[in-house]
Amino acid sequence: IFFSTSSVGIGPASFTPETRLHVQGGVEVDGGDLYTNSSAEGPILRSPSNACWRMLTSESGKLTTESVACP
Repeated sequence: IFFSTSSVGIGPASFTPETRLHVQGGVEVDGGDLYTNSSAEGPILRSPSNACWRMLTSESGKLTTESVACP
């Protein structure tokens, strides 16, 4: 685990975080939900062709995606 004043990283000793929280390797949420409190932000998934898509939901719960730059 790597700590600095601006970021936290979880990974091998040679690992340097690139964002405020950066995990190198798999992440598992056991017994809980993954939540974001912003309606304009959401999980970003990479497609097999390396395009990135953000998942969003409408007021009625309909899921949509929008193309975004890959982080």
